[in-house]
Amino acid sequence: MKKRRERKLETRLKEMGHGGSLKIYGGELVPSRPYVTILVSMYDRADKILAEALEKYGIDPNNAIDYVLVE
Repeated sequence: MKKRRERKLETRLKEMGHGGSLKIYGGELVPSRPYVTILVSMYDRADKILAEALEKYGIDPNNAIDYVLVE
């Protein structure tokens, strides 16, 4: 299963061209899941990244306006 996931990630990265993986640390949202990893391209906007991270945390991405990304 791990190899299949790695191949899928490699394929997506090749399709994107420039980009990579990004870890979003949201342990305050879901303490049992300290971070999620998403694939992003250099052209992705912060609102799309935030919505995808919220979706991975099981939170409605339509409420993304209630959250912020911080460094």
